[in-house]
Amino acid sequence: MYDDFFFPYEKAKLWTGNMVLLSLSNFLLYASLYMMLPALPLWMVRHWYCSYAEAGAAVAVFGLAMFLPGAFNSYLIDTFKRKSVCLVAMLLFVASSLLYPYVATVGFIALVRAVQGGLFSVITMTTGSTLVIDVTASRRRTDANIAFSWVGRFGMVAGLALGILHFILTGIFHHVVYTCVALGTLALLLILAVDVPFRAPLRTSWFSLDRFLLPRTLWPALNMMMLSAVFGILIAHIYNELFYICILIGFYH
Repeated sequence: MYDDFFFPYEKAKLWTGNMVLLSLSNFLLYASLYMMLPALPLWMVRHWYCSYAEAGAAVAVFGLAMFLPGAFNSYLIDTFKRKSVCLVAMLLFVASSLLYPYVATVGFIALVRAVQGGLFSVITMTTGSTLVIDVTASRRRTDANIAFSWVGRFGMVAGLALGILHFILTGIFHHVVYTCVALGTLALLLILAVDVPFRAPLRTSWFSLDRFLLPRTLWPALNMMMLSAVFGILIAHIYNELFYICILIGFYH
């Protein structure tokens, strides 16, 4: 852990080199993920002639699958090197994106989305909840978590706008996939450059609700899920890059 006991608060830097690398990686990762959201269901409806309900259900599997590895997060993070866990999960996440152009059924799309949802859950846990804390002075960790989250939100909206614009201009879903893979690969390379302090492994139970679900956070979590559902409905019905660019401007202000 980063120890700033002998340094006053005003001298503890927030935007260190490692923090910048992690934040840029987070931006690119979210942009890569959210580029796919508007393009994938639209591509399924146009080329497979499936209903919007089927396409939306296949895409929504991602969100449900994010809960699957939650009980094992504590074991993964405390037993293995956090950076290594993040790199492996990110590598598999990026590689699995290449499967989209080669699957031929809605069921296989749902399977790929489920795998990516589980991997993304591990990535977000190892970056936002651990690596950011490990590389930040203890008195600035709250600020670091807030800044890291906001960078991810900007990447989310930028990815939506870029995905819609890219798909409308080219009409080729493969190009969207390859762009997502390129952004994810850049995010992976940035994680490789992060210098994480050594931490001795701990012996923990392989199944634990720690770092996953706390009783006092249940109601705020349900509230956030309802807000996310509203945003998900908008994504499924609004294919206008200007709409998301305006959201991005609103986030800035």
